[in-house]
Amino acid sequence: MLINKRWQGGLWISIICILLLMNILNYFEIFVSNIMLLMAQLAVMLVGALIIALALPRVWRMPINKFFLTAALFFALSTIPFVLNTSKYADIMVAAVNYSFWFVCLCVFMIIFSSSTEDDFKLLNNLLVFVFFVYSLIYIAVILTTDVETEVIGSINCVYYPLLLSPLVFLVEKPIVKIAITTVSVLLVFVSGKRAAFIALALALVIPFVFKAFKKSNRKRITYVILVIAVLALVLLLFDWLAQNYDIEIFDRLASTAEDGGSGRTDIYGKVLEAIKENNIGELLLGNGFNTVFYDGVSGTSAHNDLLEIFYDYGLFALIAYLAFIITAIGVCISLYKKDNKCAESVLSATLIFAVMTMVSHLVIYPTYFVFIIYFWVQGIRSSKNQQDELTIKE
Repeated sequence: MLINKRWQGGLWISIICILLLMNILNYFEIFVSNIMLLMAQLAVMLVGALIIALALPRVWRMPINKFFLTAALFFALSTIPFVLNTSKYADIMVAAVNYSFWFVCLCVFMIIFSSSTEDDFKLLNNLLVFVFFVYSLIYIAVILTTDVETEVIGSINCVYYPLLLSPLVFLVEKPIVKIAITTVSVLLVFVSGKRAAFIALALALVIPFVFKAFKKSNRKRITYVILVIAVLALVLLLFDWLAQNYDIEIFDRLASTAEDGGSGRTDIYGKVLEAIKENNIGELLLGNGFNTVFYDGVSGTSAHNDLLEIFYDYGLFALIAYLAFIITAIGVCISLYKKDNKCAESVLSATLIFAVMTMVSHLVIYPTYFVFIIYFWVQGIRSSKNQQDELTIKE
């Protein structure tokens, strides 16, 4: 091997992070054009395909878990309508990259991290902490200094890239870094005004913190509660400052959810359901193709619900496979908690963000959102295997 295992993981993570940074800059129309982004995506896909091809002799001997099998089954079933409906895509190359990007990343993560140690992941987590602050700084700087929301449609959604790294708060060891990640994450959500991001972050931080507190001894539990209270105090002070200096609308938007139907989501859900009812038996079972809620004019963007999106795009068979994939992801969380694994909270946090986004946003047609969630899942699976191997050696 020209590069050892530890640096393979670091190199792949770095490549992905640079690509996603380019995606953020492209949304903000800073430096990166659409063609530059497409070329970068193609380059990453080619690197990923090369890694998979070179690893094939070793992959056949690797034990395959249920998590990967259900993901592979969903991807295979979504491939059928993609191939059958290529005439619908405005740019087949762009559609192919977007449709397959998340699964290529999953395969590469499974291969590269197949023998990673806890020390390897510690280095990668530190790298991602740095990336989190870089993404956050760019986002806040651009949002607070320009009228981005009216000038660049969809740019506000870039908040999800740093938000998807917030589970790192459960993996880093230094309290000051934990506080910084939490505070910055809350700042990002308030600045963005995204209700889904607010709900996702609240669940992703609070629920794992509660589980983590209950696992500690009484003395440590008190210390932990004090730390949480201190963080909440900082958050309230931060919000008070933002409210006085900027037009923060997050709570007003939360209060108006019932009135506006979640920014029109209920209307979109109704349109997608009607479109599904009008499908013939073949379309019901196999779908209409990648992102066809948009391409068929059912909605101006997406279904804003992955279950409806998958049902229309990929059909009933793929929807069942996707539900099986979700169940196995939940199973990973439960397994890690039963083993008292150090990755339990981070995986639960990532899964909660995934749950919110898959219900009220879109992961399957914007698969770059998927990448960091996959990283936390694969890290948890590998950490569980390492833990099991250590117990076996001791026995």
